[in-house]
Amino acid sequence: MRVVRVRVCTREGCDTEFEDRGAGSGIKRGLCSLQCERLEQQSKANSALRERQARQQRTRAGVDESSAPAPRRYFERQGNTKNDWKARVLELYGFDCLSCGKPAQHGHHIVARSVIMAAAHLEFWERAPLEYDATNGFPICVRCHEKHEHGVERLYFEMLPAPAVEWAVAHGFSRRVFNPTIYLGAPALPTEEAA
Repeated sequence: MRVVRVRVCTREGCDTEFEDRGAGSGIKRGLCSLQCERLEQQSKANSALRERQARQQRTRAGVDESSAPAPRRYFERQGNTKNDWKARVLELYGFDCLSCGKPAQHGHHIVARSVIMAAAHLEFWERAPLEYDATNGFPICVRCHEKHEHGVERLYFEMLPAPAVEWAVAHGFSRRVFNPTIYLGAPALPTEEAA
């Protein structure tokens, strides 16, 4: 015994009841005929055309929202992006590599961004602005940066700018800066004096 499913056409304005023919009929599922399928396609094309024309009119009037830049995260709105950060670091400490003296193309984070963003002692809203704080960096050439990052030739603690070390200590990253496996010749971790 064959079960017949009767459906109602889904095209707007057509309430025709029809027998469901299944997937192999060549007609889009939910529509009663090829004519309804063509009319639906034409209706979609017309609505897309109307939307495009309305968008053009809004653009001419200077009201187009779609051309506005996408919203940026809080710390990016403050100008704290990677390229801005590098430019500010070079401006702050000069344009020469503090390791070899050649022109600097990179900025090196004294305290890595991943360490800042994983810091448990800071809340998220405190971490985000610190990620691209120019004081936490210094200018370095590509070669010296790669050597340091890959552990081939670590940077010396004496090369670090004093404001960067003070920044790290002030934000609770002393262990990172005074770590001799990261920065060669790092002195012992300063202890807090009891008051």
